[in-house]
Amino acid sequence: MMYNEFCEMLGDGWTVSMDDYKKIEFVYTWSKLIPDFLGKKKIVELFKVGGMELIENLIPAAKIDQQIELEENYIANIQTKVEKYQKIATELDELSENSDVYWEKASELLDKELDEMEKLEDLRYWFVII
Repeated sequence: MMYNEFCEMLGDGWTVSMDDYKKIEFVYTWSKLIPDFLGKKKIVELFKVGGMELIENLIPAAKIDQQIELEENYIANIQTKVEKYQKIATELDELSENSDVYWEKASELLDKELDEMEKLEDLRYWFVII
C-alpha cells in the first residue's frame, strides 16, 4: 500500500507523517495480525483505534514475524539446493561409479552451489529492520 492510498483510506481529519507511515507500512507488510485479504482495511482500522502508539507496540512482533519468514525462505532455498545436489550426485553415480571425470564434474558443480549458498548467507544479514 502506498502512502497516498493509506491517507485516502483514513479520510478527512487524519494526518500521518512519512516517518510514521514507514512504521505503519512495516507492520502492514510483516505482521501476521494483518491478513493478506483485506489487510489494507485492517491496518487503517488499527491505526484509527490506537494511533501510532498501537502501531509502535506492534513493531517488535512484526520484526519477529519478518525474521521467521526470512528464515523460512532461507531454509526452503537450502532444501532446494540439497535436493539439487542429491539429484546431481545420483545422476553422476548412475553414469559411472568409478569415473574420475564424473566425480570431478560433480565436485565443480557442488563448489559452485556452495559459493552461491555462502552468498545467500551473506545477503541474509543485509536485511534492514526498522
